[in-house]
Amino acid sequence: MNRGLFWLAFGSAAVVTILSCWGAWVFLIEPMDAALKTANRLERIFSEEFEISPRISANAGVLFSQASRVENLVVARREVPVEASLDMPLDDGSQPLVSSRFLIEAGIAGRETLEINVRRGGREAVANIPKVKILDLQLIGVPAVESAKTPWQNLPDRTQSRVLRQFRLAARKRALDEGLTAEADRELRARLEAIAAKAGCVLFFQNPEAP
Repeated sequence: MNRGLFWLAFGSAAVVTILSCWGAWVFLIEPMDAALKTANRLERIFSEEFEISPRISANAGVLFSQASRVENLVVARREVPVEASLDMPLDDGSQPLVSSRFLIEAGIAGRETLEINVRRGGREAVANIPKVKILDLQLIGVPAVESAKTPWQNLPDRTQSRVLRQFRLAARKRALDEGLTAEADRELRARLEAIAAKAGCVLFFQNPEAP
């Protein structure tokens, strides 16, 4: 009788121990191990294929710090034409039209935090990305003045500075109105999603898309 009770108690304890170990593996160890493997794959692919290696976490525990190999990550570029009439007449009394073009770049600054958190199980990850913005405006060539008598180089320095300042504001506004930052935001998200897919997980975004 005592032997039967012993084996019953021993068997019950063994079953409980096995179930506990199985539960710990299925619900704790295996999901965390899978998340760590996904995080390692993400870090490797980002290091090889992307200008920024983001801060990567698994279940909110930081595994890899962010490393940027660029000052600014340019995602989209566009040439924008601008023109305006001089607001003050020249010495000959004319107020000609001045036109030019700007190359505008949109993306994120390398110093801003790009973070990816791998969820339990390693099959999903959540990205928190910086807001995409216009990074640079570069004047293309020399502005053209519709006046044979007064080329751009002969305009007073104050006039040139005022026109260029006006042009930069106009070019920036036009690029925003035409959706350059929204285009860059979509491109950035697409590139991040592609890297996540290579690492074997689906990427979701914590912040909404740019309008």
